[in-house]
Amino acid sequence: MRGVTIVNHPLVQHKLTLLRDKNRSTKAFRELFSEIGNLLCYEVTRDLPLEMIEIETPFAAMKSPILSGKKLVLAPIVRAGMGFLEGMLELVPAARVAHIGLYRDPKTLVAVEYYFKAPSDVALLNLALELEHTAIFAYGLAGGSGLLSKGAAEVGGLFRGSHARHRDTLAQAVKGLGGFPIAPRPSYDFSAFELKTEADLLRLALFLEMKAAHTYQQALARFRKRALLDAAGSILGDEVSHAAVLRAALGKGPVAFFRQLDEGLD
Repeated sequence: MRGVTIVNHPLVQHKLTLLRDKNRSTKAFRELFSEIGNLLCYEVTRDLPLEMIEIETPFAAMKSPILSGKKLVLAPIVRAGMGFLEGMLELVPAARVAHIGLYRDPKTLVAVEYYFKAPSDVALLNLALELEHTAIFAYGLAGGSGLLSKGAAEVGGLFRGSHARHRDTLAQAVKGLGGFPIAPRPSYDFSAFELKTEADLLRLALFLEMKAAHTYQQALARFRKRALLDAAGSILGDEVSHAAVLRAALGKGPVAFFRQLDEGLD
């Protein structure tokens, strides 16, 4: 599966077996979680970029490699992922920590985010970038569905192009901060939405545009760098314009739109 790394290291497999033993004490369970986190950290940091610096050893001056770029951000998913955090921080004690809260909807089985707190602009930019990836995929899906009228398909194509430009802007901003832009997934799951008519597709697009607009509103409140504020403000304007067009196509009025934009999603 693309984007998934399977760790088959013998020590990891050994400790997983010990972890799964129902007779394991709570103390040993926590210790094993931390030890596995330590080993996983070794794997996930394998390809971090390096740069050469000059240092003084007891014998002579030399050039030697160190990690390049900004500090790492570890983002465990609450609660299960917290068990790995301690072991990872033993290897990279200077790393910052973010927290992501997810639960699986019992009906749709889709992961739902209920909490997100990150210490860096990079994490928030990557959150916005993921929304742009989702929108690009959704508009592509709608365009190839055969359900859209000619006019709706043309507008959808324009909106998709706009999101592609947002994607490029955000990816460049993440790189400029020394981070790594999140990559698009092979596909996105919209099974929670009924997509049988043009109106269904418009409602999905409106949901995504409103979610993006709300995210950029939050970004404006957190960013301090002028370049990031300008980028977020410009993209927010596009998202709001898209949402207004979609609401008009669905026969929804402007008053409720601005109330929802202020409060969040539909």
